[in-house]
Order: sequence, then C-alpha cells, then structure tokens
Amino acid sequence: MLVKCLNCNNEFNKLNSQIKKYPNHFCSRKCSSKYKHKQSSITVKCSHCGKLITRSKSNINKTNNFCSHSCSAAFSNKGVQHNKPKLRICKECNSKYTFKQGSNTVNRCNSCYIKHVKHSDNIKTMTLFEYKNNYDMSNKHQSLLYARIRQFTKSWLKDLKNKPCSICGYDKHVELHHIKPISEFDDDATLGEINSSDNVIQLCPNCHWEVDNGVTEL
Repeated sequence: MLVKCLNCNNEFNKLNSQIKKYPNHFCSRKCSSKYKHKQSSITVKCSHCGKLITRSKSNINKTNNFCSHSCSAAFSNKGVQHNKPKLRICKECNSKYTFKQGSNTVNRCNSCYIKHVKHSDNIKTMTLFEYKNNYDMSNKHQSLLYARIRQFTKSWLKDLKNKPCSICGYDKHVELHHIKPISEFDDDATLGEINSSDNVIQLCPNCHWEVDNGVTEL
C-alpha cells in the first residue's frame, strides 16, 4: 500500500500489517530520526547576538540561551571590569595612586618612589638593614629585597649592558651577575658595596645560567 513519509513526503510501499502496527510512516531511519528531532526541538533567539538557534525542549533555558560559548561569556561578563586596579594613598604626599600587582612603588606614588628611592643620592651608602626598615622591606619576602637591589644595579652600571659577555664574548644580549651573591652579604653592607663594579660582571643568558648552576666557574 502507498503511504507518505511524514518527514520528506515521498510516497513508498508499506505492508498493511506494518501500517496497523506503526501508524507513523517513514521511508528510512534517517527520516524517522529527523522527524523526532523536529518534534522535540524549538527555535529560539540567542540572548546575546539574537541569532536563531535550534535547541531540544529539554535543553531550553527559561532565562538565557546562547549560540556559542563566546556569546555566553560575553553576556555574563557584560559590564564587568576584570583586574580593576587598586587605589592606595601615598605615604609621602598623601595623594591617591593606582597600585598594580608586582609594582615597585610600595606605599608610594611613582613620582615619590623615584624621588626618594631610585634617584636618592644616599641610597648607595644605605646598609641592607637600613634599606629593609626605611623602605617597607622588613615584612617582605627576601626574594623581593634581592630583586630591588638588582634593579639598582641596572641603573648604576648601565655601561656594562653595552659590553659583550665577559666569558664567551656574545654581544647581542647580556645580563648583570653578582660575583658575590647578595645573600652572602651582612646587614651592615652598603648597597653601593653590593652593586659595585668590582662585584658585578656582564654575562650572556647561557653563561649566566651555567655560572648560577655551577657548570662554569668565574
């Protein structure tokens, strides 16, 4: 007997016994699955971009529906400012300044930090003990103290950065290395003594790593 497929409307022959047993007529399994999908799906608009999307009724959200993960993220983060900079008050001039994580301007605005720390005439004569207490380093991790001292090295011994590696002669890029490590100096040692030209040499990255790890000796 000729019947019509419910999905594609094509006519095909079907046995009478099958017609009684299966009242819905499909010419193939593919048409059957497509028809079932249409019946269980609904078309809605993306809550962010307005694009028409097809979703199964069980997966439809009552509030928001999205066509992609990017639309979902854009909708959720709308109006949200991430990594909002923190405002602090400078201990020197009492003005507000923006503090960023990893910044060198500890409890001071940038201009006060440059004035009282980086460009201070007395900084070279300051001992490790004085520097820790005068510039809020007493409660900081020791690695931060050493990083600050290395920063002074870069500004005080700029001429070394223009010279080739003292071991291999590589001249494209060099780094400054303390011959006597900062950790081996006593608290009464001055920053000028630690960062003196006699205690600092220029090394390329490879030689610097080899010296730090004991592969090469100076």
